[in-house]
Amino acid sequence: MTNHWVDIKNADVILVMGGNAAEAHPCGFKWVTEAKAHRKARLIVVDPRFTRTASVADYYAQIRTGSDIVFLGGVINYLLTNDKIQHEYVKNYTDFPFIVREDFAFTDGLYSGYNAEKHSYDKATWDYERGDDGYAKIDPTLQHPRCVYNLMKQHYSRYTPEQVEKICGTPKEKFLKVCEMLASTAVPGRAGTILYALGWTHHSVGSQIIRTGAMVQLLLGNIGIAGGGMNALRGHSNIQGLTDLGLMSNLLPGYMTLPMEAEQDYEGFIKKRAAQPLRPNQLSYWRNYRAFHVSFMKSWWGANATAENNFGYDYLPKLDKSYDMLQAFELMNQGKMNGYIAQGFNPLAAAPNKSKIGASLAKLKWLVIMDPLATETSEFWKNFGEFNDVDTSKIQTEVFRLPTTCFAEERGSLVSSSRVLQWHWQGAAGPGESKSDLEIMSGLWLRMRKAYKEQGGKYPDPILNMSWPYADPESPTPEEIAMEFNGKALADVTDVTDKTKVLAKQGEQLSSFAQLRDDGSTASGCWIFCGSWTQAGNQMGRRDNSDPTGIGNTLNWAWAWPANRRILYNRASCDVSGKPFDSTRKLIAWNGKAWTGADIPDFKVDEPPENGMNPFIMNPEGVARFFSRDGLVEGPFPEHYEPFENPLGYNPMHPDNKAVVSNPAARVFPDDRAAFGTHENFPHTATTYRLTEHFHYWTKHARLNAIVQPQQFVEIGEDLAKEVGVVAGDRVKVSSNRGHIVAVAVVTKRIKPLMIEGKKVQTVGLPLHWGFKGLTKPGYLINTLTPSVGDGNSQTPEFKSFLVKVEKA
Repeated sequence: MTNHWVDIKNADVILVMGGNAAEAHPCGFKWVTEAKAHRKARLIVVDPRFTRTASVADYYAQIRTGSDIVFLGGVINYLLTNDKIQHEYVKNYTDFPFIVREDFAFTDGLYSGYNAEKHSYDKATWDYERGDDGYAKIDPTLQHPRCVYNLMKQHYSRYTPEQVEKICGTPKEKFLKVCEMLASTAVPGRAGTILYALGWTHHSVGSQIIRTGAMVQLLLGNIGIAGGGMNALRGHSNIQGLTDLGLMSNLLPGYMTLPMEAEQDYEGFIKKRAAQPLRPNQLSYWRNYRAFHVSFMKSWWGANATAENNFGYDYLPKLDKSYDMLQAFELMNQGKMNGYIAQGFNPLAAAPNKSKIGASLAKLKWLVIMDPLATETSEFWKNFGEFNDVDTSKIQTEVFRLPTTCFAEERGSLVSSSRVLQWHWQGAAGPGESKSDLEIMSGLWLRMRKAYKEQGGKYPDPILNMSWPYADPESPTPEEIAMEFNGKALADVTDVTDKTKVLAKQGEQLSSFAQLRDDGSTASGCWIFCGSWTQAGNQMGRRDNSDPTGIGNTLNWAWAWPANRRILYNRASCDVSGKPFDSTRKLIAWNGKAWTGADIPDFKVDEPPENGMNPFIMNPEGVARFFSRDGLVEGPFPEHYEPFENPLGYNPMHPDNKAVVSNPAARVFPDDRAAFGTHENFPHTATTYRLTEHFHYWTKHARLNAIVQPQQFVEIGEDLAKEVGVVAGDRVKVSSNRGHIVAVAVVTKRIKPLMIEGKKVQTVGLPLHWGFKGLTKPGYLINTLTPSVGDGNSQTPEFKSFLVKVEKA
């Protein structure tokens, strides 16, 4: 999330697409209503359903689920062809003038370098042309036929309003009205923001949908400004913290990555990640990767991570492939996994294709559940009739339930959507024999280390040499761990240019990631959290909500990563001379000596504007990318690919090319591919969603929530209800190629049929909160229906678009 919740009040135009903020983020949505009340902001909602957010919108446009790239690509085409772009911004702060290699190509849905056998690309051609000096070549006049601006214009010229109407089902005049409203923010005095959530993430091209939204915002000059940005709405208080701390199979804390199998060489590993500037005098802050990485290794392995052993580089696993959730269950299903720990996770309900997940869990020797409540996963082996019809006698998996405490029974930090680390305090002690996650994980770790010490084992070094410096080894405190994430000086840390100036004495907490060093003299468990617990104490516990400028930046309330900065890329809110584009929404400015203002500058504080350093300091180019080089698996410009289950059977952007119906670079396991249904057998499109009254699969255990939404239902439009012969309150059977559910039909005006390529397409809404555990009436897990396929980059499942058949039960 580039901006923050409160900053939404500064927007003039708000697009909610791929989300339903009024329903799923009701507290945060307050700032949308503030913008409407005080700035007369216009709210646009683009969604397959007329949601609660749409009910308070100024403008609503319906769209077919899974066609967002066509809609957004159409917006890009509109902005370029009608010259509704922020010229000074795109010319100076994006890669528009960068010249792309001559051998880069895009032909009928495929980019250069595609390997059909492997379903993957060799990305060598997806790059800029380089000069003899090693820098990327540019053409400031934008005349070169292969500069990013011209390639992009050409790419999106196919995304016409007529194509949008045919593929998305959105009437041309409605689409153009949305374009006009967004285009009004292309001038310096206006700001527009985009709010999205799982409605964009949960697709096989989810990452590319989000990129397309970011490209729209860059064209409009809406990144780095107050009231602008790309705002990813997190549905849980700590999902942002989960990604920050690297709890994905290929990540390390602070968005660093684990090495791959081919990366046995430490220097090569660092070099690949410490990107050097691609243009003169650009910051390319990832060039400090070695300092972040070494400090992290010192945090985990302490004195055992030394320069002589490359700071314990051999202790890190080297991945032969991704081990994400879909991969884990594929291995489990093949009988190649013995045990699984599900910590605060209910995969039987949360992973796609319930029958596969259940069958996979049944092949384990042991399953450990760490959760405050009995979950569907912990009871997967029990027969619950039609909701979980299994033969218990044939399931040999030994299940251990370890009851954990709940968030209100713990203290510690949570990271909100806004990147704000906020400390919370314990409200009550946990009941019975429940323990905190910290205690349970420590108990597991100490027993593992003891077993390695006593019995040896293959390469025990990473376990035996790990640092465990807590006062009570069996129960580390949240304070100790928070201080470890922040980091400390292991020796005196001196100024880079003036070695006599000591910035942090040995043993002191560090105040900023700028103090991290690559020589082993600093330790930090998560470099982006450096500054959250300094020598001055716990910055996350601060509660001063004063806002001296009135712009919504409460810099003394808790602490935001990075460096307590509230709006990322805020240097882009000023023109090349350092003067704010919009003086009424001033974030920072150059005062002749330094960058100062209402926010922490996302920039080198003393860098004069005339030196030409650009705002996007994490990119080696110094500018934002429209052309993503090797960033994503499908290609450098987002292209429309159909969901793996779609109502057409072909890709309307490339009707004759069977290789590009769906994401050509997605990883799909053979058995999962065989389980896809077709539109001939399953004529209706389904999408999942959430309700305000329930939180995932948790609050169905709470009596009040069970009372307000007691029973499973599916939402169908009046037209579809007539087609299948049901009225409100009838029970319907909804089937996919993987199973079926039976639920009450709620017949509404909120979902209407769409005309797609001349064919009527019906959409079914499936709220996902029911299951066979809890106080609500038992129901089916919605992922009984969903296909096992994920986004090509993140492997997030395609829960938002798949095929079903609706009939009267």
